[in-house]
Parts: sequence; structure tokens; C-alpha cells
Amino acid sequence: MSKKWVALVCVLAACGGNEETTGTESTETETTENTAETTAENTAAPETPPEPAGPCPAATSLTLSGLDRSPYLEGAGATIAVSTGFADVTLNSSTSLVFATYTIEADPQFGLSAPTGVPDVPEGGMIFQLSLDPSGDLAAGVFNEDGEGAAGRVSHESMYRGDHRINPLADHTVTITEVTDEHVCGEIAPEEGASWPGVSGTFKLDRV
Repeated sequence: MSKKWVALVCVLAACGGNEETTGTESTETETTENTAETTAENTAAPETPPEPAGPCPAATSLTLSGLDRSPYLEGAGATIAVSTGFADVTLNSSTSLVFATYTIEADPQFGLSAPTGVPDVPEGGMIFQLSLDPSGDLAAGVFNEDGEGAAGRVSHESMYRGDHRINPLADHTVTITEVTDEHVCGEIAPEEGASWPGVSGTFKLDRV
């Protein structure tokens, strides 16, 4: 074999070797990039779980049931649009929860307080009141009609629409979830299976 043919064979062999090496390097580069992406995905910071709901809702949200059981609730609607709501807590911890769909004006001297007797409710307006008698200081716990094994008793409840008292009402259970110097929060539920008008939902009321 002449020197020219030997040189040509060597050149071709060298070129073939370079092509094979280039293909291997490309495969290794792709593998490295894929591995890096997979590692980045696996080591990404986990999503922060949402904070658990606190004992107080953002706002009062109440629903009225048993509308068909009283002629005075005709056209009232299932949602109670509370305009004035507060918790009137006395020195002995007796508490009135007040929910009204109209504005209750504060007394210039004594401020807001739960209406007594027959409230002055404008036509089409509604007020719902619950009186709680705690077994001690007002605190988180369950209040029901008999007060047995609970934080206290629901001693009185009333609802008026305009000049008309809605009676009878379902018995209610109140679960107080938080009490502070500024507010009282909780849940209201009518007795299970009750057909008379009842109120259910959650509340956050200013303490007065």
C-alpha cells in the first residue's frame, strides 16, 4: 500500500472517530440537563399550606329557615342582611346577641344596648335577639335551652318583623368560639329537625 493510501485511510478513520465522539458528548449533555431539571423539580420548595381558619369569621352571615311557617315572613328572603349587630355584655356576664336589618341608633349617654320590651322595628325590618346566661364569665362554649352540660343557657330568644313578633320560633343552640374585649364570635343553629322559623350561621359581633 502506498503512503498516499495509508494517509487517506488514517484521515478517514480519524474523521469517523470524531463523529462518534461528538454524538456521545451530545447525549451526555442532554442527560446532564435532564438530570439537572429533574433535581430542580424534586428540590423545589414545597407550597406553604393555607393558614387554618380562626375562631372568628370575617363577618356575620346568617340564614333564615321556616319562612313558610309564618305569614309575617312573607318576602323576607332566606338571607338576613344584618345592618346592626352587637353583643351586649353586662357586668354579671349576661349577654344579649342582637341582629337587626336596620340601623339601631346608640344612646348619646349609654351607647348601644339590647332593646327591651317590644322593639321599634321599621316596616319590612327584622330583629333577632338571643339572651345568654353563662354559668360563669362569658367564655367559649355551648349554650342551649336547658343549659345542662354546657357553658350556659339560652334564656330568651325573640324575632320581630315590623310590628309583628314571629312566634313560635325554633329552639337554638349557640356556640361561642371566641370572646375578647372587642368582640364575641360564634355559631347559631336551630334545633335539629325544627320546622318553625330558625336562624343558622356564624357571627362576629362588636362587644358593647
